Amino acid sequence: MTAGNPQRPRQILNLGWTLPARSLLAIGLLALTCAVYAQVGGHDFVDWDDPVGILDNPALRATGPIDALERAFTSTLNANWIPLTVLSLQASYAAHGLAPAGYLLANVALHAIGALLLFLALSRMTRAPGASFFVAALFAIHPLHVESVAWASARKDVLSGVFWMAALYAHARHAETPRRGSSLWVLLCVAGALLSKPTAVTLPCVLLLLDYWPLGRLGERRAWLEKLPQFVLVAAASATTLAVQGAQRAMSYGEQMSPLLRLTVGVQAYAIYLGQAVWPRNLAYFYPHPALLGEIRWLPGVLAALLLAVLSAGALALRRSHPHLIVGWLWYLGTLIPVIGWVQVGGQAHADRYTYLPLVGLAIAVVFEGQRATAGRPRARKAAVATGILIVGMLAGAASRQVAVWHDSLALKSHAVEVTQPNFVAYQGLASALVRAGRLDEAEPYLKQAAEMNPSAADPLLDLADLAARRGRSDEALALYRELTRQHPDDARAQANLGLALARSGQTAEGRIHLERALELGRPRSVSTRRWAGVELALARLCETASDSECARLHYGRGLSDRPDEGDASGRLEKLAP
Repeated sequence: MTAGNPQRPRQILNLGWTLPARSLLAIGLLALTCAVYAQVGGHDFVDWDDPVGILDNPALRATGPIDALERAFTSTLNANWIPLTVLSLQASYAAHGLAPAGYLLANVALHAIGALLLFLALSRMTRAPGASFFVAALFAIHPLHVESVAWASARKDVLSGVFWMAALYAHARHAETPRRGSSLWVLLCVAGALLSKPTAVTLPCVLLLLDYWPLGRLGERRAWLEKLPQFVLVAAASATTLAVQGAQRAMSYGEQMSPLLRLTVGVQAYAIYLGQAVWPRNLAYFYPHPALLGEIRWLPGVLAALLLAVLSAGALALRRSHPHLIVGWLWYLGTLIPVIGWVQVGGQAHADRYTYLPLVGLAIAVVFEGQRATAGRPRARKAAVATGILIVGMLAGAASRQVAVWHDSLALKSHAVEVTQPNFVAYQGLASALVRAGRLDEAEPYLKQAAEMNPSAADPLLDLADLAARRGRSDEALALYRELTRQHPDDARAQANLGLALARSGQTAEGRIHLERALELGRPRSVSTRRWAGVELALARLCETASDSECARLHYGRGLSDRPDEGDASGRLEKLAP
């Protein structure tokens, strides 16, 4: 078999799949996916991006189609410009309000559609529906993918996944009968994936890999030329993403790390994902970056680099006789590049959701190698099918248990505390969930442990101060707030909370200074616009108390733009009208 003209794999294990059987496989795939994820219909939102992205997101509260489009294409979500994702969330809000089931079941439906499209695309390209089914099944039910489906705020993952798989199917059709119209469909799917999640920038490269195998058209000039418009879209999406994330300081964590550290942790993440793909246990919603914990170790990075080098060399050496290996391996390596941490966004070392599309490459390599290895050996083929079914069943069971972890904030954060150590973010998150449940006495020890794990972080101390204020210990709260603003003068949340606490204690002049400083620093990404509008309204009231009508009108107006339902503020603004 050569790279330029590879033989397409025949029917998986020569079991004689027919068109009706292929239809049954598709139905089975959908049923399997729904069986694993049906339980999300009884889940709640979690306090991990859901408040900012859904519960308090003004972009979802459109008043009509034109307003919806304007909000979707002019707003950002978690430091990303993803208008199609915003539009899909607007549709969920219009249909279900703030009922979690509507958002989560929509995620399940999109994930199932993506799995089906992957099966259809690979089946069309390879003429191996059985092998394609196993690849799609691994995509559908692998526990690492639970985060992308069972988390409402991960809508961008499943939506971009649908467009990604649709692009594969459109590309398969175009490769069979190249036409301008069929090429346009591929381009539209690439655009849809990029407008859903910018990490789809690697999609044109994956299409080139598939041109190598199984399509065998990489040597054709048009196979390259037709990708040029796609790469233009990729360049535009990359520039937009870098501009948005730069403006919103989303890369602030990475700016504090050396390039060598980011490279080392990224290489380790490649190896970690390989291990989790084979043995998906102790999965959590957040894995803190070693730099945040002060536990930087170089030896694991070196060992991971050696592992990647050996696997890469092996896949390259076998590229002619086993082309599926190099295609699957490069798919895995390449699609992880935007999220591997070399451009660090956020404080995580790695994340389950980042494997959503990359693991497809590993599945292709393993499944099609199994097909090749058992060719001409009927008993081995049947044993391979039985083994595949067993593996899918075991992964489905593990995925179902992982879905239950995402039931609510308490379940999610408690699980992370149990399976990851040390993880100050999980401890702090569990404490916050306990506070919202009214279990204040249980929350405080977790916050203190979080602060001890990472004494340089502002958030645990901030939550401790908030808890002290909530429990009526105002002097303790003020002392903590003051210490926070001393240590972190540019932390907007600390400035805002100190200002609010001072205002409540009657120290209005000093409170105004800190509220003004908070607004000068700007809204943190972790705070919703509606909640931040409360800072504007609080400052407006202090200005009004100080008889500064111009300042009061300014901040009442700004606050009401994001919280128009504040009737008391509206009335006060009307009385201040000149």
